[in-house]
Amino acid sequence: MRVIISAVGAGILSACTLPSGPAAPRIAPTAPMLVVYQGADYMGELRSGPPGTAITRAGAVPTQGLTIAVSRAGAALLNDEGRLAKSVAQAMCDGQGGRHNPAALGTQAGGVWTFAGACA
Repeated sequence: MRVIISAVGAGILSACTLPSGPAAPRIAPTAPMLVVYQGADYMGELRSGPPGTAITRAGAVPTQGLTIAVSRAGAALLNDEGRLAKSVAQAMCDGQGGRHNPAALGTQAGGVWTFAGACA
């Protein structure tokens, strides 16, 4: 009886000391793919890359996750279309089974909006 209790106690203690590193990614990078949002065609891609930045009540903080790149099929996404791009990014992340971070900041260059660390 004492042996069983010791083995169970050791199992409980070992579970308490498991390393607590970053969580395994829930999703994987993708090739560019078609994303249909509100009847319009966009191209989206999930990429691995450096952490992004999220705005919180405490200020800017790093955010972990995949980068989401969004472009419009046939025409560039412009600087004033960030909200639209973020909505498309969320639809893509959600569609791939990820969790979208709406606080992740985006950048626009060459008609492509990029949200680093926005999909985990």
